[in-house]
Amino acid sequence: MKTVLMLVSFLLPWNLRRSFLEKQFDYKIHPSARIGWAWIFPTRLIMEEGSRIGSATVCKNIDLLHLKAHASIGRGNWITGFPLGPSRTLGHHQPSPA
Repeated sequence: MKTVLMLVSFLLPWNLRRSFLEKQFDYKIHPSARIGWAWIFPTRLIMEEGSRIGSATVCKNIDLLHLKAHASIGRGNWITGFPLGPSRTLGHHQPSPA
């Protein structure tokens, strides 16, 4: 269901998208902050006054993206992280004997 909501938000004009993101994902987005045509879905998003995220940017699999006042992320960036807590991906990996 979350993926469907993310897709719906991606198609909305910015003034509706900001409101949708704040209500559906509990993001904190200042009225003067802007997100371009970008796929931005961290667990928590905080965008302070005048902050910007450019188009063609992807942000996923991180717990917090916090842009301070007037901070910006340019166009065409890929931002991802490794989840906190136990890893399902590397859980089978055992350290090699020394």
